[in-house]
Amino acid sequence: MAVEKMTVLAHDSEAQAVVPRSRSIRVLKRPDLNRVRTPNVFVLTSAVRLPEVTPFVRSVNQQHRLRALFIREDMNARLLPQVLNRADLRVLKNTLVHSGPELPKRVLEAWHWGSEAQLIATAEAMADRLLVISCGLEVFEVPFERIPALSQIPASQLSAFEISSEGSYIHWPEPDVHLDLDAFRYAVDPQFKERQDALKIAADRRFGRAVAAVRKQMGLTQSDIRGLS
Repeated sequence: MAVEKMTVLAHDSEAQAVVPRSRSIRVLKRPDLNRVRTPNVFVLTSAVRLPEVTPFVRSVNQQHRLRALFIREDMNARLLPQVLNRADLRVLKNTLVHSGPELPKRVLEAWHWGSEAQLIATAEAMADRLLVISCGLEVFEVPFERIPALSQIPASQLSAFEISSEGSYIHWPEPDVHLDLDAFRYAVDPQFKERQDALKIAADRRFGRAVAAVRKQMGLTQSDIRGLS
């Protein structure tokens, strides 16, 4: 019997279709705290119906079990602050507002497969940087100048990107640039950059030793192989 890993409150009328079908996911159609037995809770609701789930959201958030609150825009997005106030709910750092099924589907599937730290949930081009949010709700603010491939793209094209359906990369079609989450981490996280550089050096040394071993086995010098440094 599969162990339940996630609880999804599919309170929105369109939400149930985006939840992965799995015995490890408990799906609730109404807010019922007595049926929550997992450490990872997700809530999908609409802006209009947000007040109906507020007590549930507040409770699981206080228990540090709320992983994401998805709010579908079924009204003017400019009124969202008033909607949150009407629901007596302050903005949570794990709140994601969306207009279609792609975003919640991508995040839920990432958590289902345990790859939320490696996949991209959403992104937004700002004045001089790209705001990237992982499926684990980790936020990265990446200045365009930190990534050479992006610094060469005209400003008018920086917002013309696509996120792959599963969130494995962001693609800029015109210059044909693909970047995954590790590329953004490398640009803004010094510790991650240091670890990656160390891994690359170690890999280069292993590759160099392997080439040298084959070369010596075949009785060749470095100068005998064109392009070998």
